[in-house]
Amino acid sequence: MNKLHYSMLWAALIIIILLILFSIYGAFLGSEGAQNFFNCPVLMAYWFVLGLMLIAGSIIFRRLLLIHVGCILVLLGAMLGSDAGHGFRQKLLGINKIHKGQMLIYQGQESNKVKVERDSMTEELPFSIKLKKFRVDYYEPQRAAVRDYISSLAVIENGKTVAEKNVEVNHPLHYGGYYFYQHSYDAQDGQYSVLMVVSDSGWAFVYAGYVALCVGVIRRFWLRNIFRKEDVPNGN
Repeated sequence: MNKLHYSMLWAALIIIILLILFSIYGAFLGSEGAQNFFNCPVLMAYWFVLGLMLIAGSIIFRRLLLIHVGCILVLLGAMLGSDAGHGFRQKLLGINKIHKGQMLIYQGQESNKVKVERDSMTEELPFSIKLKKFRVDYYEPQRAAVRDYISSLAVIENGKTVAEKNVEVNHPLHYGGYYFYQHSYDAQDGQYSVLMVVSDSGWAFVYAGYVALCVGVIRRFWLRNIFRKEDVPNGN
C-alpha cells in the first residue's frame, strides 16, 4: 500500500472520530439544539470535507466503490433535507418548500396552514388537510390510560378528495412531498388534532444510499469470500 493510501486511511480515521465526537455532543443538546449544531457553518464545512473524502475514496479504493457511493447518497440526502438545503433550493431554483412545522385542525374542518418551527411563521400548503374524525382508544377495562389516538384525514386539492388515511403514531400520511405525523391532540375535549408536517426532501437519496451500503457490505465481506472458496481447487 502506497503513501497516498495510508494518508487517505488516516484522514478517514480522523473524520470518523470527529463524527463520533460531534454525535455524542449533539445527543446532549436536545432535538432543536442538535439541529442547530449540525447546521452551523463549522459543521457545514465538515460535511463538505467528508463528501470530498468519500468521492476521493471511491476513486482510490475502487473495491469499496458501492460502499462509498452509499455514504455519498446518504450525506447528499441529509444535506438536501436540512434547513440549508431547503434555503439553497429556494434561492437557486425558486422552490419554496416547508421544512418542518405543525398543523392544528379541528374535527370536521380543513386547513392548509402550517406553523413553521424555525421562525414561528405560518405558511400554506398547495392543498388542504381535512380532519374527518378524531378518536382516542383506551386500555380496557378501566379506560385509565390512552392506548392510541387516531386522526382520520382527507387530502383536499382543487375541491376534491384525492387521498384518505387514518393517521396514528408511527403511521403517517404521505402526500405532495410531505409526511403528516400524529403529534398531539385536544386531551380535554378531543375536538382537534395536531399534526407534525415534515418535508420528504432528500429521503429518496437516503434510502438509496442505505440500499447501496447494504449491497456493498454484503458483496465485499460475504459474497466475495463465498465465491473465493468456490474457486479453490479440490485437493482430492
